[in-house]
Amino acid sequence: MATVRKYLYRVGDKVTFTLGARSVVAKVIEDRGSIGHGGEQIVRVAMPFDTTDRAEFKLLASLIGPA
Repeated sequence: MATVRKYLYRVGDKVTFTLGARSVVAKVIEDRGSIGHGGEQIVRVAMPFDTTDRAEFKLLASLIGPA
C-alpha cells in the first residue's frame, strides 16, 4: 500500500517565516516535494525587495506558516 502525503503548501500560497529578528511574507514558487529529513516537504519561496528584485530561499515546511 502506497503512503499518500498531504503537502502543507502549494505553489502560489503566501507564507511567513522568520528572517533575522523579523517575520517576512513570501510566496511559494516551487514545491520540491517530500525530500527533506524524514520526508518533510521543502518549498522554494520568493520574497520581494522592491518591484524588480527578489530573494529566493528553500525552506522546510515546518519553518514557515500561512500568511
